[in-house]
Amino acid sequence: MFYGFRCASIRDPFGHQWMIQHEIEKVPPEEMQIRWAAMLASGPECPPSNN
Repeated sequence: MFYGFRCASIRDPFGHQWMIQHEIEKVPPEEMQIRWAAMLASGPECPPSNN
């Protein structure tokens, strides 16, 4: 993700949805803003989920 984390969503056998994330790098606010703008300009990366 643009803010330096990798994340995933999983659903367990009981129907509970879990969000898991892991920090990959520390991103300063200025760089985060640049990455956010680039992500918005590139369009949708993956289709919306059916939750």
